[in-house]
Amino acid sequence: MKVLFHIIGWLALALFGLQCKESTMMIVKGEKSYFKAKYKGKITLNATETAIESIVPDGYLEVRENDKEFSATGNSKGDIVYHLDDHGRSLSQSSEEGREFTSGILRDLITNGFDAEERMYRVHRRGGARAVLDEINHMKIEPIKGMYFRYILKNDTFAPADKKEIAILIDRSMGCSPERASLLSEYASFFLQEPQSVVPYLDAVNRICTNTEKTSTLNAILDQHLSADQLGQVLSLVGTIETDIERASLIDKVLDRDSLSGSNFDQSLDLIAGIDAEPDKSGLLIRMARQNIKTDTQWIRLIDKTDHLSPDVYRKQVLQEIARRMPPSLPVTGRYQSSLKALTANEP
Repeated sequence: MKVLFHIIGWLALALFGLQCKESTMMIVKGEKSYFKAKYKGKITLNATETAIESIVPDGYLEVRENDKEFSATGNSKGDIVYHLDDHGRSLSQSSEEGREFTSGILRDLITNGFDAEERMYRVHRRGGARAVLDEINHMKIEPIKGMYFRYILKNDTFAPADKKEIAILIDRSMGCSPERASLLSEYASFFLQEPQSVVPYLDAVNRICTNTEKTSTLNAILDQHLSADQLGQVLSLVGTIETDIERASLIDKVLDRDSLSGSNFDQSLDLIAGIDAEPDKSGLLIRMARQNIKTDTQWIRLIDKTDHLSPDVYRKQVLQEIARRMPPSLPVTGRYQSSLKALTANEP
């Protein structure tokens, strides 16, 4: 038996399975809803997916959805035997009400992942990437949404406006599951290469729910070639990371660049100043001193931030690195001497 168990609610979402040759079971539990399906053998739906076209002999489909029950079994004659129960009331499959009942059961079966992969291929053959995107809006299970997104992103080409739409759809349709961060990490270059999709893509990154997943995605973004404007937007997201160790690791990666533009330099310096751990802060300030700093103003700002380090041993280490690299201009040397004098005044 293959068991698919989905828990959907405020607290958790899980997907796992146990497989053997006999049948497949799917269970979806929400805070106020319950959906269970068990099926065996090849089950073919009609073209509109509103009715069952055929079931192999000894194959079956059994569904319970809250107070609704549905079963369809294939017999040796090729017929399908139905049982429909709506809140304790038996329905005939041949009646209009019974057909509508079956259509609703099948619709919920599909949105919860029935035959998801094969159906994805059929939808794509029928209507291309647009049809797959439309279908994502109706899916309930995030790993299946992720599979649909990956398929079209891998196999189709898109105009800039389409990339913007896909970024918005990922943001809107993917909740707090790891699938959101995984998709945004894998396809960072896809979205960052088009100006139209950058802002909605980074908005989607900003709404990743956990620090660890957001940090991982930002690391993937920092592996890309970024314009100064894009890097500024990414630095703003780095500022939303709540833990020092993860924020420091991202800033460290930013400083792998040879030089930072004026605004990017200032943003990085401000982010470093916000780190509480003095060893991490001083190490990053030393790395800032090794940047290709181009203006006196930037050097002076770096010295200003260094003055706030404590204990003095960290401040001294950064000032030593600054002394090795700073230009001989009067504004910079004057500010450096002022900082050094304040430091030595504190020594016994």
